[in-house]
Amino acid sequence: MKKLVVIDGHNFLWRAYSVPFEFYSKKNTPLHVISTYLKLIKRAVSSINNLDSMVVVFDTDTANDNSKLLKDYKANRRKFLKGEDCPYSHLPYVKKVLDYLNIGFLEVLNIEADDIIASVVKTFCKKSSANKSYIVSTDSDFYQLLDKQTFIVKLKKGDDYEIINHKHIKDRLGVSPKQYVEFKSLMGDTADNIKGIPGVGPVTAKKIICGDVDFNTKRYKTMLALNKKLITLNCDCEKQWKFRNFFYNKNITNISNREIFKYCDF
Repeated sequence: MKKLVVIDGHNFLWRAYSVPFEFYSKKNTPLHVISTYLKLIKRAVSSINNLDSMVVVFDTDTANDNSKLLKDYKANRRKFLKGEDCPYSHLPYVKKVLDYLNIGFLEVLNIEADDIIASVVKTFCKKSSANKSYIVSTDSDFYQLLDKQTFIVKLKKGDDYEIINHKHIKDRLGVSPKQYVEFKSLMGDTADNIKGIPGVGPVTAKKIICGDVDFNTKRYKTMLALNKKLITLNCDCEKQWKFRNFFYNKNITNISNREIFKYCDF
């Protein structure tokens, strides 16, 4: 059995950027974001026993299929002025550290990171029925990928974490991973600026799916069809992943930030 951890790179970046403090090196390199990013990486590693490989996946600023389907897709995200400090201005430091730690990272033009993650974990699991994939992210879109081989790791406050499996989603939401796209299509997704049926929340959405409420969704047929396309992850990206490049150094958790920053000339 092999275990792969796939980290939602921009999810970590925004979490690290939200830390309520700043500090800089003597060379005036901002270290607060990269320090928190490293902490999240090490926590992700510590949450999985006998980890074999790991990769970090990033978005690019190029157009993707979803932005072509919906003009206002993610249009509610915060915009930054040119030259303004923002999460993306810290990305070069993050990548330099990942290189030093021999942690592979992926980013593909015109393909959303979520689709890359979906493709990577499903390709890995197809290699052997014993393989297991762990997605480290707070993005609920990945619930649709959950099965006996695919799990989600949520890093909570402090050193606490939660490993979510397919049964847990059924217990928590009342729908299976295979029903999750329909479930979220009914409600919409404020994070991605996807509008759902007015007044439909998780309770009503579950009742509609389970047939426990008489609700006519035909008037929303066009909207729901678009929502499903936007929310459904593409598990068949054309990129051929070389899993041997997803090297995992078991000493990562023992390497100090001081050593890393010195090597990277921060």
